[in-house]
Amino acid sequence: METGIAYALAAALFWGISPVLVKRGLRDANVSGAVLLQQAGSVLTMLLIIVLSFGAVRLRMPWTAAGVFVSVGLVGSFLGRTFVLKGIDEIGASKAQSIANSAPLLTAVYAVVLLGETATPFILVGVVLIVGGLLLITRGAPDGDPRGPVPYKAFLNPLLSIIFFGFGPILKKVAILSGGTPIPGALVTHLTGLVLVVTCGRLLRIDWREGIRISAKGYAVLLLSGVAQGVGSVLTYLAVTHAPAIIVAPVWNVQPLITFSLARLILREDETVTLKDGLAAALVVAGVFFLFQARG
Repeated sequence: METGIAYALAAALFWGISPVLVKRGLRDANVSGAVLLQQAGSVLTMLLIIVLSFGAVRLRMPWTAAGVFVSVGLVGSFLGRTFVLKGIDEIGASKAQSIANSAPLLTAVYAVVLLGETATPFILVGVVLIVGGLLLITRGAPDGDPRGPVPYKAFLNPLLSIIFFGFGPILKKVAILSGGTPIPGALVTHLTGLVLVVTCGRLLRIDWREGIRISAKGYAVLLLSGVAQGVGSVLTYLAVTHAPAIIVAPVWNVQPLITFSLARLILREDETVTLKDGLAAALVVAGVFFLFQARG
């Protein structure tokens, strides 16, 4: 049990660091370059883990499971991740990550509507807490901020991300039940995201004709953000192999609090991060905790 919780805490740390690295990398790159490099960093991380396993990772899986992992790559690594990276560019790492971490709210809704699960009191409390956190985030910048309030349309991209991230847990469960295995599945997921970014990025207004503007420093930071994202994914799978998901999932979902803390320390020149943002992140984390208790 303790091992699973340790893996979950490590996953929260890596996932909490990744948005801060993205925002820092955007000083020296455009959004198109950030999306491409983060996806590439995640894929390289998965490949390195498989190579260093010296054959211990079973790569073969049923075609059905592989197809579902591809679907996870479509809704998560491509659609969800692209929208949240755009959100980080527009409203900052702390706000965008807190909104993206509200995805379990829609997962609960999908489970009730699509799978016929019952809306328990825990779910209702979780929904109220998460919605409260989202309302705090979207109320705009504090009075006295020279940049003024954040336009509501700037929140569209991170809000869109949770629509797609919400499907992720349901699809991952289907993939595992279909005979898929975690690390090869994660590779398929991130590789799908990378391929879709390159081939279909224009559908999300990632216009490769404008070129990829990245400095040498931006390359390193954005690749590291992808590495952090990939390592975090693997750590969540390791966490659920040592402890029940109902216990470890809320632990790794404390990542908005880590992003908030790091943003206040590191991103002072890039975004305004207030205590209200910290309260919003705490409400989202508490809401996610109640949603996972409802699934127990």
